[in-house]
Amino acid sequence: MMNEQAFKENIKTLAQLVGLEEREAASLLDSKIAVFANESDRLSCELADFLVLLLRRTVTGVYRNPAASDDFDVSVKIGGIAREQRADVFVAISDTCLIIGRDELEASGGSAGSSPIWALTGACYSAAQVMKFLVGEALPVPADGSLTVRAADIFGNSFDAGEPFDIGTTWLAGAGAIGNAFVYALSLLNPYGVLHIADPDRVDGGNLNRCICFCDDDLLHNKAERLAEWAAPRMPSVKLIPHSKVLAKVPECTDGAWLQRMVVAVDSRLARRNLQNELPGEVFDASTTDIREFVLHFNRQPLKGSACLSCIYFNDAAEDAHSIHVAEALGVDIKDIRQQFVSASAAAKIAAKYAYVTVEEIKGLAYDTLFKQMCGEGKLVASEDRQVFAPFAFVSVLAGVFLAIEFKRRLTNPAGENTYNYWKVSPWSAPVSRGKRMRRARPGCQHCSDPVLGKLGPALWDETNRISAQTFSRSVPIMREVRGVSASRMTEVHPEDLK
Repeated sequence: MMNEQAFKENIKTLAQLVGLEEREAASLLDSKIAVFANESDRLSCELADFLVLLLRRTVTGVYRNPAASDDFDVSVKIGGIAREQRADVFVAISDTCLIIGRDELEASGGSAGSSPIWALTGACYSAAQVMKFLVGEALPVPADGSLTVRAADIFGNSFDAGEPFDIGTTWLAGAGAIGNAFVYALSLLNPYGVLHIADPDRVDGGNLNRCICFCDDDLLHNKAERLAEWAAPRMPSVKLIPHSKVLAKVPECTDGAWLQRMVVAVDSRLARRNLQNELPGEVFDASTTDIREFVLHFNRQPLKGSACLSCIYFNDAAEDAHSIHVAEALGVDIKDIRQQFVSASAAAKIAAKYAYVTVEEIKGLAYDTLFKQMCGEGKLVASEDRQVFAPFAFVSVLAGVFLAIEFKRRLTNPAGENTYNYWKVSPWSAPVSRGKRMRRARPGCQHCSDPVLGKLGPALWDETNRISAQTFSRSVPIMREVRGVSASRMTEVHPEDLK
């Protein structure tokens, strides 16, 4: 049975996107879905299992191969099975192609060589089409009733999902929805190495609508620790090290060239900009924009004029308006919001406004996390309840799947990694290769334009342009003081020292 708070998150998301009353959205999501699969085809069965897993975090009733489909709101057939029951959505998957439509499809066949990662990808697209059928034309997504996704457009032509690959020492910032999905997908790609997971937040009921690795047993426990526990038996060749704090405050971190490889799965634009100031050698990033699409971004030092996280997630008017709204709704100052996490003093202000929360339970939470949680519970006192959309499970999972695929592809084929650094993808339509772009640095970017960071990052990671030990030692006290804070405070390190 779906967690009550998770169900409320889905109701609010659907109601606001479609313009429904919440009771109408609740009625739509209180549906029964039947999923039938061709039991003789392994890939079809894997897709069906993943589809059930995703839909059970979105609607109340999902059933795998029930006796009949007549009593269901939506019936899905996968793999061209010969059943007499009606079906509303048909799915065919082979090693090379996924087809989803409203008309009967022939059995795909020839799927013996495919990896579960392709089945999981297909399940995300299938879940989107099921939701499109369930909700109808009011859903603000492409209206086409059929979809064809080619594996080569996602994996390329030489991707080997089963080949072991070395992740070195990788740091995952954020263990929420995309962090969950990235780790889940990574477990299907045969990695080895070390994975640090950093997140200060605890699992709450609202997370369960989209965090694929979490369940009710994880509630009130630290996200990073629980995600590492989930992954340990599924990635035996990876050493998993959880940290119940933000990456910038992990005590094991040292200043300088410590953050070789960073995967970004945090909630806010501000958090992403600050993470770029940690001077990572490589960045692998994914973010969602409500339910309609997600963004992939990659960068590597030296940037050589290409975009960084701060270029992609620059501070815009919409972000400022949202921050002001969150501050007003929670009863804190805008300067509190810019600190990203709830301090003891800010927690006291919030607890004074909302008697049902305590300082201890909200202190240290990310503001967007707290805001989402309180929106989902319907307990905010505000003139406008402009919620931060909590995407449906299949949206966040597809973002994490693409992120994990690109992570492996770029690590195992570095020669091809610089063809693009930015890609917008929709779970409602096929990925478009021509949408891959090489984004350049944004004029005035607070990171790239900084006179120190513009040179310090490349100097740390470019083997041909290493700064001297003496010069670096002068920067260490300042770096130690401001890690996780605005780059402008690092100007005591003189640019001429980094030549």
